[in-house]
Parts: sequence; C-alpha cells; structure tokens
Amino acid sequence: MIKQALKKFGSLKDVLETDSKDLQDIDGIGSNNVFSLKLTQDVLQRYLADCIINKNFIRLSDEVLQYLKHQLRVKNREVFIVIYLNDRNQILKMEELFEGTLTTLVIYFRKVVKRDLNHDATALVFVHNHHSGNPNPKKDDLTTTKQLNGAAEIIDVPIHDRLINAGNDVYSFAEHGLI
Repeated sequence: MIKQALKKFGSLKDVLETDSKDLQDIDGIGSNNVFSLKLTQDVLQRYLADCIINKNFIRLSDEVLQYLKHQLRVKNREVFIVIYLNDRNQILKMEELFEGTLTTLVIYFRKVVKRDLNHDATALVFVHNHHSGNPNPKKDDLTTTKQLNGAAEIIDVPIHDRLINAGNDVYSFAEHGLI
C-alpha cells in the first residue's frame, strides 16, 4: 500500500502532505494508516523544530528555511510565524501567531509586541506564506512590514527579516533592502 501511495503521489514528502481523503482512496489504506502517516509527519515537524531551537539563525538560515518550507507547505491558509531571537541571534522560539484565509492575513501589532516581550527576544524574524505560489510581496505586505518595523522600533527590537514562503520559493525583505 505504501508503494502504491508513493507511485500515485511521487515522493514520501508528497504522501505525507496529501489530504487524508486522497490517501484513503488507495486500496489498503484505511483511517488507521492515515492516522499513522499524519502522526509521523507531526513528529517529524516537531523534531525539526527542536533541532533548530537555540541555533544561530544567521548561520543556519538554510536549515531554518528548509524547516519553514516544510512547515508552511501543508498549510491551506496564510499564516504568520514569528521567530524570536536572543542577543546572539539564537532561536528562542518559533510561534505561529495568526492564521488568515487563502489570500489574506490580519496581523495584530499589539499581540506581536506582547509576545516579543513575553519571550524576552532581542530580535525578530517574521515569516508568512503565500498560498498562491507567488513569493513577491503584495501591497499589504509592504504596508504591514513598515508598521511592524515601527512597532518593533518603539520597543527597541530590530527585525532581521521578513520572509514570504511560496512553495519552494522564498522572498526576503532584507535581501531586497526593505528592512
């Protein structure tokens, strides 16, 4: 049955990211098998997150990006993640703060500031996904980034980057001089 799933969906990654109903369409895969596959996926995601906590974000940015791509690829809505960094740019925590719709996301600056203060972070990285597959920022993304930057300046916490993930493509605001 796993061979059939691999043949139908192409790779283990695609099998793990496939909707439960589509997996059950394969002969021999029932709800218990789907539960086991989804549990495996959740365990892997938690393991990968644990591997990057306390690691230097700047030096391990490729690993962090791979983790985020995997994490966001399975989301069917736009989500906003904050990566909290300490004064050595080590990751203190990654937290999904907001979930939107397929195409929009509302960010509450007060909550971002409050969570930053709760984690005693000295720098931030913001990440969200574009479900459309286009990593380029929308007008709202640019406006929100300016507002986030302003809120972070008030509490003297720099934003190192804002990343937009769209499938395998990532847009970095820092690389484009927007932060």
